[in-house]
Amino acid sequence: AHEEAAEAALVSALILGLWSAGSMVLLRKRPLYPRPVLLVTLLLLIVTAGLMGRAGNLGGRIRHPEIAGSGGAFTGLADDHGGHRDPVKD
Repeated sequence: AHEEAAEAALVSALILGLWSAGSMVLLRKRPLYPRPVLLVTLLLLIVTAGLMGRAGNLGGRIRHPEIAGSGGAFTGLADDHGGHRDPVKD
């Protein structure tokens, strides 16, 4: 799931980049960008940010069991062996 989410985020980022660069080149002589161009750019930006966040979250679940909801609360306190220790018991 993480790999597919990352691919979707990459495609979205490439579309955003091409749209932005094309808009910049085609509209370089105008003092202001037309409102529809800005709205499409903003929409692409929001979609891309959301897809990037989703890909990052799915990737975090691979390496961080506390994100996946393993049942234990994450305390942020590491023991000497790279695990987490319980601040109440220690």
